[in-house]
Amino acid sequence: MHAKSTEMTVSQFIADRGDDRLESASGKALSARLRAGQRRKIARALTVAGPLLVFLLLAFVVPLASMLWRAVDNGDVSASLRNTSQALAAWDGTSLPDVSAFAALANDILDAKSRNDLPRLATRLNSELGGFRSLLLSSARKMEAVPADPRMALLAIDKRWGDLRFWVVLNRESARFTIRNVLSVLDLEKTAEGSVQSVPKERRVYLDYLARTLSISLTVSLACTLIGFPMARLMAEASSGVQKLLVSVVLLSFWTSLLVRTAAWVVLLQKEGIANSLLLMSGVLHDPAQLIFNRTGVIVAMTHVLLPFFALPLYGVMKGVDRSLLRAAASLGATPFRTFLSVYLPLTMPGVVAGWVMVFVLANGFYITPALVGGNKDQMISALIADFAIGRGNWGMASALAILLLVCIGIVFLAAAPLLRRKSLNLGRG
Repeated sequence: MHAKSTEMTVSQFIADRGDDRLESASGKALSARLRAGQRRKIARALTVAGPLLVFLLLAFVVPLASMLWRAVDNGDVSASLRNTSQALAAWDGTSLPDVSAFAALANDILDAKSRNDLPRLATRLNSELGGFRSLLLSSARKMEAVPADPRMALLAIDKRWGDLRFWVVLNRESARFTIRNVLSVLDLEKTAEGSVQSVPKERRVYLDYLARTLSISLTVSLACTLIGFPMARLMAEASSGVQKLLVSVVLLSFWTSLLVRTAAWVVLLQKEGIANSLLLMSGVLHDPAQLIFNRTGVIVAMTHVLLPFFALPLYGVMKGVDRSLLRAAASLGATPFRTFLSVYLPLTMPGVVAGWVMVFVLANGFYITPALVGGNKDQMISALIADFAIGRGNWGMASALAILLLVCIGIVFLAAAPLLRRKSLNLGRG
């Protein structure tokens, strides 16, 4: 009896082990199928989102990375001044360098001349110190080979080679990477000792340009808010026919180019233009006002151009406002002003913030409009970026200025993000 019980126990144990193995094999197969299904889902998702990711990579990530690289890259200049950089490595900067530095410079000038890189190098160094272009080009014209006494030869060609300022620039700009562009756009500079200090007051221009850009953008955003809010509400509450007409009028500005719209304001705002004529006829003015080539013209023209970017997003939000909430507030005894302040404005505030941010960001990058209708003191930072990139060929400074503007816009986005995420804002209770 005991032997039979033992035999059954052993048989049951073997059967249980077989079931466990079967369940284990089934579980592994099921896990494999689940993983395969998950991989297929990921592959399908990547197939759908792949083009978008590639577009974002090519249109946003790569240009942004290139801009960040250019802000600190100094490869072109350092490659053209390779010998000079090595010769000036131990230079103290307090007196003219030794003969080997003059020989290295003469060699670099002749090499750049043979590669047709000298005009670009001269333009780049001239943006750091005026007169460098003529100095390099004249030296290259009068020098066919490295002279036996390069120091005396270069000083004979042009006495400016005895000016320490040119050698300081050569030593500074021959490095492979540089933070000088980033410091310059902040109106800072690096001293010979390596410390950072503010530039003299007469050279502080970049932060002034930034403050002017932000000031104009904020003013235009405020003007678009004051005009666009009632315009959007009128469109949202009008009858179907009137609503279509008003939306068409707002969209009409998109049918003409920015240059044409800006040129139209030049005609309207000049002293003999329609705006001055109407003001004189109405008796508001006795003499024509200066409405163009100043800050007034810039703000008026930019407000007209950017107004649709504020009104249309806000119009979409206002169309979605539940009117029963307004009627409920009125039935509870709220005045029209209290209803607007406590109910309507919080519900439409995300649209206001979205439109305001869009107008502010677009206004920061305006270039054509201030150039045509503004004066010398009304140009924005985009004009500086264009000048450095196109006029001077200094892409490092252009990229650094663009990064400065991008950081300011990023701060605005971070501040507005909580408001954009909320469906409504509660500005008043009670």
